Amino acid sequence: MLSKRQKQVFDFIQSFMDRKGYAPSLEEIAKHFGLSAVSTVHYHVEQLKAKGLLTNRWNANRSLEILHPLRGVANPLPNPPPSRGRESKKFSLPLREGAGGGVHPVSHTYGPSLLVPLLGVI
Repeated sequence: MLSKRQKQVFDFIQSFMDRKGYAPSLEEIAKHFGLSAVSTVHYHVEQLKAKGLLTNRWNANRSLEILHPLRGVANPLPNPPPSRGRESKKFSLPLREGAGGGVHPVSHTYGPSLLVPLLGVI
């Protein structure tokens, strides 16, 4: 899921690269958003990399690369709606029966995370 700020940072990087032909530095991103700490930008960029939207070459300046452009998508990974005291619906995928007869689940998931593979983002 992308936070509002992560989406803003991603959109800025994408538009900067469209205009200039190269990636912005962390300092340029921080200046654009009025941030005094580059570490905040670094955090958001690392989150975008962890989500598979960006990558970069190790120890190289201006090496950000967009792996998945998000043109015309308001927020490709929306935050789930806040819980209102109801239980989340969870789905279990059985792997196999264990020695004690119990089922060992492969994963548990719910809500918008089921849509992520359909969007081709991750």
